[in-house]
Amino acid sequence: MKKTRTFALVLASMLIVVGLAAGCTPASKPAAETESDEPAATAEPTPEPVEKSFQLMADCIDWGEVISSIEVVVGEEAAKGTYAPEDFEIKTTVTYFSYATFSEVTEEITREITNITADGNKLVLDLAIPFGETVKVYADSTTAYSMTLKGEAIKCSGLQSPLVDSFLEGKIGDVNYRLFVPETDKPAPLVLWLHGAGERGTDNRLQVAANRTTSWVTPEHQALFGETGAFVLAPQYNDGTGKHDTAAIKAILDDVLANYNVDTTRLYVGGCSMGGMGTNDKITAYPDLFAAAFPICAANTLSEEAS
Repeated sequence: MKKTRTFALVLASMLIVVGLAAGCTPASKPAAETESDEPAATAEPTPEPVEKSFQLMADCIDWGEVISSIEVVVGEEAAKGTYAPEDFEIKTTVTYFSYATFSEVTEEITREITNITADGNKLVLDLAIPFGETVKVYADSTTAYSMTLKGEAIKCSGLQSPLVDSFLEGKIGDVNYRLFVPETDKPAPLVLWLHGAGERGTDNRLQVAANRTTSWVTPEHQALFGETGAFVLAPQYNDGTGKHDTAAIKAILDDVLANYNVDTTRLYVGGCSMGGMGTNDKITAYPDLFAAAFPICAANTLSEEAS
């Protein structure tokens, strides 16, 4: 009897221990909840759509300011793609004065692409530049140019002409002018440039965009004036007298001299054709003002006194 009771107690104790052990053991997770060493996959963010646009790029060459390339914003991913000239269609309408007919001519043209390169989020399209008026920059170029890329119309965002844009714009009285200011805090020489009759007007652009006037502000030509570089002042003739207004230009020059650090011992004046005449007029009116003058193809001559 005693042995039976002892056996029962031992058996009960064993069942209690087994039960407790079973209660402390966590239940197995379903297969779907089983932990994994692999990181959870994350969805790639969807790139925001890029609003395509194109910008006209201009250069100044021997016979004027021309649209030489076009930058097309397409987005970085799209710029990595492969493109051919036939994927684009670039058209414009230009109206210009023809010296062949001595009248205004309007032409519709298609620009030819010679090369395509990717640059960040944009494509750079180099354009063929045949001699003539049709590839030049005009006041309405940004609205006259149209483009499609694989049939999709793209809007023009503007025009950039780095050399022309480096000149400040100003006006004294009725005369517009452009001024290039060198990057120096020392007194720098100044070149006064007088344009020919073909650059007359009121746009305050042609007098620096034509005849390579912008060459004066390139690094290699600025270096010719020493460490300071040089100011370049270019007024624009705007009336029907057939000659530059000596007094009006002197007023512009005086204003520049009063407001900028110009070396007044190194003032130079020059010009071509009508500007050559203007050069002769300036050194006749102010014989002690300029250190040197270079009239080109002037239709007048200096008097013996002025010489």
